[in-house]
Amino acid sequence: IFMKGNCVREDLIFTFLCKLGLNIRETHGLFGNTKKLITEVFVREKYLEYRRIPFTEPEEHEFLWGPRAFLE
Repeated sequence: IFMKGNCVREDLIFTFLCKLGLNIRETHGLFGNTKKLITEVFVREKYLEYRRIPFTEPEEHEFLWGPRAFLE
């Protein structure tokens, strides 16, 4: 997120994680459901913001740093 100007599309995050060997379609032994961890848990804990990109069809989302990420 930092290297993309503090805002990055969801598909780019998941593509990058896949290149690192972390497939979001599989349950990871340490992280569990990776997609849920990123899109729900980190968002709920305010590390990330997850928002819909306006005027996209099909619907696309992006991640931004959340307020807690700036504080820690």
